Amino acid sequence: MSALMAVRLFECNKIIVVDVEKGKLRLAKNFGATHYINSSSEDPVKKIMQITEGIGVDYSVEAAGVTSSVEQAFDVVRAKGGLCVFATHPKAGDKIKLDPHDLISGKQIRGSWGGASCPDKDIPRFAKLYKDGKLPLEKLFSHSYVLDEINCAFNDLEQHKVTRALIKITGLTT
Repeated sequence: MSALMAVRLFECNKIIVVDVEKGKLRLAKNFGATHYINSSSEDPVKKIMQITEGIGVDYSVEAAGVTSSVEQAFDVVRAKGGLCVFATHPKAGDKIKLDPHDLISGKQIRGSWGGASCPDKDIPRFAKLYKDGKLPLEKLFSHSYVLDEINCAFNDLEQHKVTRALIKITGLTT
């Protein structure tokens, strides 16, 4: 969802979101996605290639943390310059499989740790975008919990009862 919010800052003809959770797909629609694919009921690679008339996408961002979804995100980028960025951490030791021909055809793949951010530069920039109403971060959170309820928040996330949880840390003393 964060990547989708960032994409909205640019002029994109098609913004395609893939997820297994209906709630997140509804949220993606509200955030400006033009196409939404539930990968638990549709083949996302096939559907994206249909949407892009067989060309593929310029950029894909993978955020599920599963090697198969990294592979799928790479499969849908276009030849001659398409870029797949995986901003996740699949289980240590898992390996992704790529067709070497795709690499020599110009498809690119890159990992991102922490969004490759530069906090001193990026936080003021994000704060300005938020203040200007261009980065509505509050819309990401479907539920809030106090710190004592953190285990409940994790359980609710795991059971897909909430889209995103905000943990409120109040009343702490040093």
